[in-house]
Amino acid sequence: MPHDPTRLPYGLSFVKPGVASDVYTFTRGDQTPDVSYGTFFTVAASAITLTNFDGGERGKIIYIHCNTGGAITLQNSAGGLNVQGIVIADSGAVHTMTLSTTSNYIMKNGEVVEFVHNGTDWSQVGASIRYTTQI
Repeated sequence: MPHDPTRLPYGLSFVKPGVASDVYTFTRGDQTPDVSYGTFFTVAASAITLTNFDGGERGKIIYIHCNTGGAITLQNSAGGLNVQGIVIADSGAVHTMTLSTTSNYIMKNGEVVEFVHNGTDWSQVGASIRYTTQI
């Protein structure tokens, strides 16, 4: 059985032409927004917890842009989002750096996080870095 060739279903842009701009802004209360119409999305709600994204297929890459000072939480959960971060902790003379894949991730205003669909769920591309004085 022949395989379909590699394709760019959304072209080289980050949004599908002709779709209303509100499709690319996640609405308040939708914890599993639809990302099937493009690859670039904005979160403008004052506070929301995202648990998954609908409309994914293996290899799809999406960018989530935080456009609010409110708490946008990416919930790390099996079957949903796989978020990871490098935590740098400082307590006087003790400095540690750890890769954390077990906690939720709070997005900051202006930040963009990238995910790729692995066929089952969404994995964060790269790791975000956070600094803390708590050890």
